[in-house]
Amino acid sequence: MNHPQSGSISVLRPSVELTPETSFQYFFDDAPEFERSIYQSGLLQSPDVVKNGLGHTSTLTAVTNIFQSFTYPHAIHDATENIQVRYERGFAKRTQNFPHYHGLPVKSKKYISDVTEGYTDTFLKLKRNHARIISLLKNHSEIKPRYLVRTTAYYLLIINKIIHPETSINIKKKLPALIDEFLLYPGSHPKFQSLILYEVSCLANYDIPLFHLFINSRSLFDGEKNEFPDFFPTTPLEQIDSYFSRDERYLLRQHHLIARSMNVVYKAG
Repeated sequence: MNHPQSGSISVLRPSVELTPETSFQYFFDDAPEFERSIYQSGLLQSPDVVKNGLGHTSTLTAVTNIFQSFTYPHAIHDATENIQVRYERGFAKRTQNFPHYHGLPVKSKKYISDVTEGYTDTFLKLKRNHARIISLLKNHSEIKPRYLVRTTAYYLLIINKIIHPETSINIKKKLPALIDEFLLYPGSHPKFQSLILYEVSCLANYDIPLFHLFINSRSLFDGEKNEFPDFFPTTPLEQIDSYFSRDERYLLRQHHLIARSMNVVYKAG
């Protein structure tokens, strides 16, 4: 789930500002077989991502994601605490980023039990306080998470294409082809088409399109406060409520995913 995050959420101070975490694209998926998991938390990568050598540690991703549209990030000194990032066009997009402790790389499988215990403890505490959390959220209709239709790095990629001389010299003629390739790609949800006019207006001015939602609404809003009614299948509040209602079998499935993710063999690169 996407938790509201704040340094001081207080029921005694209803005017306190709440800064919620971004709601990502998978919020939209309501297929019966879809289940939000530890992989949607951003804490662990799926085994396939790790095995092929393309994955990053959370630290490296945070440092480099804004540059990924323009250059290939390459970690140097990543066997020490003095990790640095170098950006080179054409550099092989492969990294070797083990978790590090006291400057030495460690195999993450050593910490499977720690992660499992921590995840379990947090989940059960949230589940025990399910009713209180839902009640608190209901009383804070001002919670307004950003909704990420496409990643910031992806928007930067499109802007980079737009400002390239081959495109910018004849932008009116070439922009439709960019829209078809990058915004109308196969697999994008049909409802995303209603957002394209706003997205294009932002991208053409080298701005990142911004969207947000409200905790108890199915509508989506863009940065110009235009509303897209019934955009989501459920409200964020309903989704959070459903998440906390899961039984112990859900927790066991998460244990399995944690073990799979942390027990893979990393490729040196």
